Amino acid sequence: MALGNLVKQWETIMRDDDGVNGTVQVLSQLVWMLFLKVYDIKEDMWELYEDDFTSALPEECRWRNWAKGKSQKEQMTGDELVSFVNNTLFPTLKDMAITAESSSRKVIVHEMMVESFNYMKDGVCIRKAINLLDSIEFDNQDERHAFNDIYETLLRGLQSAGRSGEFYTPRALTQFITEMVNPKLGEVVADFACGTGGFLVDAVEHLKKQVSSADDAETIEKTVFGVEKKQFPYMLCTTNMLLHDVDYPQVMHMNSLAKNVRDYTDKDKVDVILMNPPYGGHEQEAILTNFPALLRSSETANLFMIEIMYRLNDNGRCGIILPDGFLQNDDASLIAIKEKLFKEYNVHTIIRLPGSCFAPYTSINTNLVFFEKTGGTTETWFYRFDLINGQKFSMKRNPITLEKLSAINEWWDNRVEIKDEKSDESLSDTWKSQCVSIDAIAAGQYNLDFCGFPNEEKVILSPEEVLSIYVETREKLEKRLSEATTALGELLAGNLIAKPQNIGSLTASLAKLNSNFPTDLRGAILQAAMQGKLTEQLESDTPVDILLDEIKPTITMSTGRGRKKSKQLEIEFFDIPQNWKWVKLSECGTTNIGLTYSPSDVTTIGGTVVLRSSNIQNGCMAYDDIVAVNMNVPENKMCHIGDILICARNGSKRLVGKSAIIDKEGMAFGAFMAIYRSKCNPYINYVLDSPHFRKSVLGGAETTTINQVTQDMIENYMVPLPPIEEQQRIVERLDALLPLCDTLVE
Repeated sequence: MALGNLVKQWETIMRDDDGVNGTVQVLSQLVWMLFLKVYDIKEDMWELYEDDFTSALPEECRWRNWAKGKSQKEQMTGDELVSFVNNTLFPTLKDMAITAESSSRKVIVHEMMVESFNYMKDGVCIRKAINLLDSIEFDNQDERHAFNDIYETLLRGLQSAGRSGEFYTPRALTQFITEMVNPKLGEVVADFACGTGGFLVDAVEHLKKQVSSADDAETIEKTVFGVEKKQFPYMLCTTNMLLHDVDYPQVMHMNSLAKNVRDYTDKDKVDVILMNPPYGGHEQEAILTNFPALLRSSETANLFMIEIMYRLNDNGRCGIILPDGFLQNDDASLIAIKEKLFKEYNVHTIIRLPGSCFAPYTSINTNLVFFEKTGGTTETWFYRFDLINGQKFSMKRNPITLEKLSAINEWWDNRVEIKDEKSDESLSDTWKSQCVSIDAIAAGQYNLDFCGFPNEEKVILSPEEVLSIYVETREKLEKRLSEATTALGELLAGNLIAKPQNIGSLTASLAKLNSNFPTDLRGAILQAAMQGKLTEQLESDTPVDILLDEIKPTITMSTGRGRKKSKQLEIEFFDIPQNWKWVKLSECGTTNIGLTYSPSDVTTIGGTVVLRSSNIQNGCMAYDDIVAVNMNVPENKMCHIGDILICARNGSKRLVGKSAIIDKEGMAFGAFMAIYRSKCNPYINYVLDSPHFRKSVLGGAETTTINQVTQDMIENYMVPLPPIEEQQRIVERLDALLPLCDTLVE
């Protein structure tokens, strides 16, 4: 069975067990069972090749004896299985006596199980879970390599990744970095935040190609190690290493940042570091004291950079993934970190990556940074990795692969500066590839924003990221403003040395930040809602296919006859919950363009009200500016309560696409307007207000004459459609959250 199907089936089993609640417990059940299953596979191999083999586990606790049984009839299940797991398996493995003389294998088992728990109460479900794992052929090479994806897939399927701030490093990136850094047999290779072991596995596979003897194989085991703070990734990393023929995984379960960097000695240093450190985290004050005061940073990724600099051997090499914030941020501590880095290390290459490399978990732009401890930097090469035809990566639809990174490989071996093509000769030069001297880097206060992505569209971050960035930026601006005000006071008092910053500029920046924040937060909330991250997915919800079957008989309004087809919309797909579905608006509702009338049809006495763009104000209907006509209005030009009224054509692009739900009967809608009618309108109205709709539909609405959204464009726009019950929960959340956005900075 392919590992890709494992998660879905695992979730199904977990839903049937009353003892399992929430992502953490689902994950816990998977990792300890996976470990014992894989450990049993390894014992088969050890027993085959070792004459004096003795299992580190008591016989009754070996997977083959309790999980499998000699035959299907002898397999434990039901209450018997629950009792064995709770009263024999866990107590025995947790309480194993560990001494200095204990074998490494025994220590590994104890460390893996001591923090594990069995949450399952149903013995039949436990049996199903065991049988599911036994269906995986871990001796299959493809299955082994796919193992890296289990943790990522589970988090994605459970909609946890985006909420917890964790995200997975695509294997293509770990492979590429490993190849470029090129660890050599005998060098000590480390990852101080190793997660599920992607970099470690690729390092092992890379070093295996250099093996020519049994001693060489043992060398790999002794020289590749990782550190992981969180329990579940640590357990999966250890299991992953066992699967890749590392019999004694050197993986430590601890926080790499917990030791004072000043206490590191030569024995703590390594030759090669491969990492994708966590971003956006904040460590406790006690952790910050482990770093020199000048370098202390609130950003976890920056602290790992300091850690690396203290632990890299002379002539050592590092390949690391870092966010744009590391390159661009002008925080004093970060400038000090980068100054130390460039003065003491040769930062020879920085690869700029598009934000979609880590989609759907984060859209933060990242960079591959390569440096060596061979003396200070004289020049740094920057290269921007552009996507072909603007196509973005997606874990499901267009995953990043090593082949897709081949352009970087070609450039790496034949480095040349590459200018971007200019649409206007009056524009300044920009670069796809550029060699920048250390003098230029230092003169720019170590701002490394070279070869960035030109004209890149605004990235929609998560609500948590928007809030965090706002708070951090505001605090910095207010601090700088306070310092500037103090310096100005000193200057006025006669201190001619004081140099106040431009107070007007700082005030304007703060005002702009406050002005943009509500809009940015609103967009982030809407995007999160469309990804299923604001609400819980419930098994009791009506399947989307049933909802669509109910809607189908009602789709009769628009026929499309005689309409000119619009150009194909470029829809940016993202991962959605498993019980959602991507559908065209034409599949879940009907639309129509409004009534055409002449000035002579307008009346001030009676008549039929015709809704226009001015009747939509701030997402609500407004009736203080109405026009009525005295004519026979066709039924398909009349509105119903609950219809969405959309401004389809306007001289101002800003006004095109605005919408509101009609709350009165008996009105028509004008020729520059459209309506959309669906059972899902409360949810869809919020979708039409989202950055996704503005980008997909309104991005192509501007023409040389007038801005418009055609009926065809509306119908072909694809929306992520949840079950109707979850739509209601989403609308309730948005009704509560969005009105707050505009009041947050008042």
